[in-house]
Amino acid sequence: MSEQRRIAAACALLLGTTAAIAWLPRLAVPNVASYLALAAGAAAAFLALVGFADRNARRGAPLRNSPFSPRRLLWGALLLRIAVVAAPPWLSDDLWRYLWEGQVQRAGFSPYVHAPDDPALSELRDDLHSRVAFGSIPAVYPPAAQLLFRATPPSPYLWKALIAAIDLAFVAWMVHRLGRGSAHRALLYAWNPLVLLEGAASGHVDALAWMATVVALDRFASQRTASAARAVATGALAGIAGMLKPQGFVALLGLLRAPRLATLLGAVVAIALPWLPFASDGLRLFDGLARYAHDWEMNGLCYPPCVRLAEHVKAWLEALPDTFSLWRVREIGYEIVPNQLGRKLSTLLFLGVVALLLRRWRGRVLPLAFFVIAAFLATTPAVHPWYVAWLAAFLPFLPNGAGRFALALTVTTLAAHAIPVARLADGAWSEPPWIALTTWLAPCALFAWSSWRGEFAPLEAADRTIGRS
Repeated sequence: MSEQRRIAAACALLLGTTAAIAWLPRLAVPNVASYLALAAGAAAAFLALVGFADRNARRGAPLRNSPFSPRRLLWGALLLRIAVVAAPPWLSDDLWRYLWEGQVQRAGFSPYVHAPDDPALSELRDDLHSRVAFGSIPAVYPPAAQLLFRATPPSPYLWKALIAAIDLAFVAWMVHRLGRGSAHRALLYAWNPLVLLEGAASGHVDALAWMATVVALDRFASQRTASAARAVATGALAGIAGMLKPQGFVALLGLLRAPRLATLLGAVVAIALPWLPFASDGLRLFDGLARYAHDWEMNGLCYPPCVRLAEHVKAWLEALPDTFSLWRVREIGYEIVPNQLGRKLSTLLFLGVVALLLRRWRGRVLPLAFFVIAAFLATTPAVHPWYVAWLAAFLPFLPNGAGRFALALTVTTLAAHAIPVARLADGAWSEPPWIALTTWLAPCALFAWSSWRGEFAPLEAADRTIGRS
């Protein structure tokens, strides 16, 4: 079989398997085995296409004849998004929460003050309310996201169409930004099955946040020669990224490279303006986020060992003689809870890694932001698949070796969707150990391999496309 036919077959397999995953509840009774077969097919097809694109670029084939030319990449990205955008958003409950919180705001209530099950909202309860999970917890999403929920009509398909359209524009920007010689690398994001399932298929607001983050980092790179108006716009974009999703505040690390007053002013204004409509809520803005940070766990890497360590620490302290007992703990009325101590330990680990990253890549905004997000994923107690999709937005701008572990993680994280598949099948939420093993083993091995081979070293010399002088 010729290479052209193999590429065509891989494209067909990627389109078919990704669409089948998105439409799985409509096609058949979901079960873990069928889902994993589809996920393996999508992963294999995507990785094969990444390999074909790299080989084609190394051979220096004429761009016009390349199967990965900018035009074909964009047509492929459009087709893939069309195939999944109208599918039912079954991989996550988040979209229903977005629509509900928009409805609550239009009725004159604050989603930060009134949880979905609050009696004050009883007159608003409808079929949408029945789809909202964790009804006792108020809003978690930041103010800019809330205002967007309010402005969007309460249609899941309209919301997903909006996400898909902006996502496609981001792909077009990415192709243009990479230039003709590297445009094929946009495939790492544009055709990534995890991006498709979390963006166009599930409608996660994270997609808007990671787009704003990457574009803001790009603007920070050239800010020293930009006008004051452009500097303000760059800071505003970085601030909006964080007010859409907290991870987006990583874009503000660009201020370390170009600390201009105009940029800082733009960021402050962009953070303050969405907050003003909710200013009367005071600290209630953080009630839902605090509950989330206190309780949620899913598919973590470093957090489970931190909890095991906390259990050993608690057992050791409680085994001390009475004269060395927990008098300090008991006097303040606090009992050691292993999972909460584990969260504190994982937070300290994250902060320690960030300190090292700041020391190493203070002026390199792309690798700094990328590895801060990677460190967050490695240490947070809850690693949802849409969190991992953030890494895909950076991949086209990184050297192959430096991004190999993250590319692997975007593929292996597809296994985590077996959890909602199983929930549809039997109604129970469970996380068997093989999911964490499948998710983390290969990426961690590749990270260790890349570190040993010194493949992160080129990042210290200069940023690739984003962050260059």
